[in-house]
Amino acid sequence: MPTRTSPRSLAAAFDPRRNALNAIRLVLASAVILAHAWPMGGWSGEPSAGGLSIGDWAVGAFFAISGFLITRSRMRTALTDFVLRRFLRIYPAYITVTLVIAFGFAPVAVLAFGEASWSVWASVSFVLRNLFLKIMQDDIPGTIEDVPLPGVWNGSFWTLGYEFACYLVIGVLVAVLRRRSLLIGGVLLGMALSGGAALALAADVISVPTALGVAFRPTAFFFGGAFVFLVADRLPARAWFAGAMALVLVAGAGTGFTVLVAPVPLAVLCVLAGAWLRGDRLTARHDVSYGVYLYGWPVGQMIAHVLVRPTAEPWVIAGVTILGSIPFAIASWLLVERPAMRLAAPLRRRSDVAPAGLPASSSTRDCQRFDARPLPSQRETEQLRETEQPRRAELLRGTDRPRGARHRRPDAPAGPAASGGPGAPGTHTMSGKRGAGDAARPSRPAGPPSGTRD
Repeated sequence: MPTRTSPRSLAAAFDPRRNALNAIRLVLASAVILAHAWPMGGWSGEPSAGGLSIGDWAVGAFFAISGFLITRSRMRTALTDFVLRRFLRIYPAYITVTLVIAFGFAPVAVLAFGEASWSVWASVSFVLRNLFLKIMQDDIPGTIEDVPLPGVWNGSFWTLGYEFACYLVIGVLVAVLRRRSLLIGGVLLGMALSGGAALALAADVISVPTALGVAFRPTAFFFGGAFVFLVADRLPARAWFAGAMALVLVAGAGTGFTVLVAPVPLAVLCVLAGAWLRGDRLTARHDVSYGVYLYGWPVGQMIAHVLVRPTAEPWVIAGVTILGSIPFAIASWLLVERPAMRLAAPLRRRSDVAPAGLPASSSTRDCQRFDARPLPSQRETEQLRETEQPRRAELLRGTDRPRGARHRRPDAPAGPAASGGPGAPGTHTMSGKRGAGDAARPSRPAGPPSGTRD
């Protein structure tokens, strides 16, 4: 049987339709821009804590929030639909910003700042080599060569490929590990292995290719967010618990084992903040954080032609970059991201019966319950949908049972008064006149019996 969710749990406190996670991610994207302001402006000594820079913490929080939300999405969606929806969320905006850099920012930089040169074929090569989420080329020859960080147009895009890989991993884990305990164990194992590998790599205990090594830390944070979702019905949404998680986070950062200790408390704090702050209608419906993250780097490189050390502090560079990125982010959301998400809307309706054994209700309390039994197959899911839809239609029409049959005594006569026919108290006759007893019991509109929920 599904487990009960405590009304004071994190699962009950978090409303998927009304939370401040979009606003929190916007703050995190701004923090990433702030971290990049040091190298872009020619400054050194980016602030850090617990062995991680501002940018590292922001990216870790991004992945932790993604782990929570993406696992929730996977539990409610069939694997193929889940992968397509994730692709539509991340790729259209990515390829669009790549095209804008190649054929917008690059030629404008040459015209506005007297860069060496720009060619169409160089931009075509830039797009083709970065066509997929793995960054193979970061420069367009002849452009942005006179800035403190020359020749890099897409320095922040490296996380996108690893994030999509995390989507695929959690998608497969949910399909393979068909019980709650196994899934939690798999997620914890992934977090431990990723965090341990990141620490071993930092201590030069192991040696792996750079492309693999940089994936360890964000992956650990992603698994931390996934774990928080899986146990959200057992975590208290209380101030004392948030304080305890903050203490664990600080203690972990002080011991040097940040990557092992931080993922779970950081995810808990982010989700609790999103649940408690709620957010307004604007930030709940519009998410420009992804666009700010994508356009922050190319906008920053353009600004680096003007605002550099020693004339501008990193805080000034970051502030101007954020303001310059917001118009591009809004355009990305309205013209690219939101239309792409609407393409995925039919997939959400097709998967209204959760393939992972969770109710398909929009209620957070429902969607975060688990069944201890094996998860149903896709065929079983389709059969359940086919049997439930006619029943729901009957309930909506109020034809599932005769009116008044629910409370009729077994020995009651089947006359007009007992069956709700003409002359029965509180009913209408065919002529429009009401029967006796109207004053004692007014009529109710036709519909399902009281207590029935659709």
